[in-house]
Amino acid sequence: MQGKRYKKYYENDQYRETVNLLNKYINSDSENIEAYKIRGNSYFELNQLPYAINDFKKAIEIDPNYTDAHYNLAGVYEELEQLDSAEYHLRSYISLQANDPNGYLRLGMNLAMQGNSGSTLTLYEQAYKLDTTSLISIQVLMEQYFIEKLFEKSIEFSKRAKTIDPALIDAYITHGKSALYSWNFKTAIEQSDQALEIDSLNFDAYLLGLNARIMDRTNPDILFMNTDMEFKFKNSGSVIDNQGTLSDTESLLSKIKQGEILGLDEYFQFYVSQQYSKSFSPYLPSGPEIPELFRDESFEELCKYTSGIFKDNPLNLDHLYMVGVANMASDDTENFKLLYSAYLGIMESILATGSGESYDSALVVVSAHDEYSVLSYLGLQPKGQALSHHNGHSYDILSTVDQQQNEQEVYFNIDIPWKSLSTTFSNGSDSKKKTDRKRKKQ
Repeated sequence: MQGKRYKKYYENDQYRETVNLLNKYINSDSENIEAYKIRGNSYFELNQLPYAINDFKKAIEIDPNYTDAHYNLAGVYEELEQLDSAEYHLRSYISLQANDPNGYLRLGMNLAMQGNSGSTLTLYEQAYKLDTTSLISIQVLMEQYFIEKLFEKSIEFSKRAKTIDPALIDAYITHGKSALYSWNFKTAIEQSDQALEIDSLNFDAYLLGLNARIMDRTNPDILFMNTDMEFKFKNSGSVIDNQGTLSDTESLLSKIKQGEILGLDEYFQFYVSQQYSKSFSPYLPSGPEIPELFRDESFEELCKYTSGIFKDNPLNLDHLYMVGVANMASDDTENFKLLYSAYLGIMESILATGSGESYDSALVVVSAHDEYSVLSYLGLQPKGQALSHHNGHSYDILSTVDQQQNEQEVYFNIDIPWKSLSTTFSNGSDSKKKTDRKRKKQ
């Protein structure tokens, strides 16, 4: 009678009642491995993980070949982030249950989380062989092929996933990203558009389409893709030297304001040609209003800055991003697209100038503030800064740390702001000399 009652409680998600009944039941039948499994599952649901571990281990002690206990114990260890212990029990499970694709999927994911992805793809492929109709197996293979830069295979499995579930947005996005990094930008745009037909507010789909449109409008002869799948200018020196004119700034800004997507080289030309405006200053305008409003999520108030966001010279990239996001949060998708496309295009054009790993590959900026905007975009935190002059150029070298606390230095070419500052100081010095001469005459 007790057996039926605890199973009823368990099936109704009444885990505390299940545990109370099983405590009595196990006292009278201490060799019932299913009772230990169900009580272990109940403890897991109640987040009493040490008790869950004890019960699963007891079940395995009674029957070392009890597959459910190995499988569930691995889940507890994963919850505790003890991935090596979880791996041991998943391997035990597979050795006992070699025809269950879920075991191979779980072990593959476990190894990926440990950073040991060498055999992950093999495990996923084995899971797929055992069940070629499993959407989960197809989806993880689709993503793993993309991670390993096997883009043709990733596209193949993306198509299979869409056949099973035509509304699976991840399949369109992975298909599109694989096309993007295969230099097939028009296909990437098509996949983005199809994903947005399913969910018009999906940011990943929008971002895919925006990146693809920027690349589609860029002359492919000036680009290459590095091993990190980042698009860079082939001869960054020639692109950097072509810093445009004031008329370039005005004409390109007019296109941006009309919502036109530019090529990567055009965004960079617009960015650096700001220096020719009379109002240009390497110092950004002061005023904490926009960051404070963004922190307070005062999006309606932030949207009021939309029309004036392009008046600052140089553009404040952080403000461009914050006001753009505020428009999205306020359901003004048109102004969001206008601002965010400019933000993304400029930011990616800066990153296309180099890797930031040395003097020769330094990233070009027009304002020192933009250095910190770029670091934020890359997910890096600044720790220190050093000014350096090398081979006739000026550089800021920023020491940074990423989310995993890995340290690295990022080099920025600051010839443009340094030149502007030098001119300002020189003019100020000349003015002082004239004043001094005037005083002497008097």
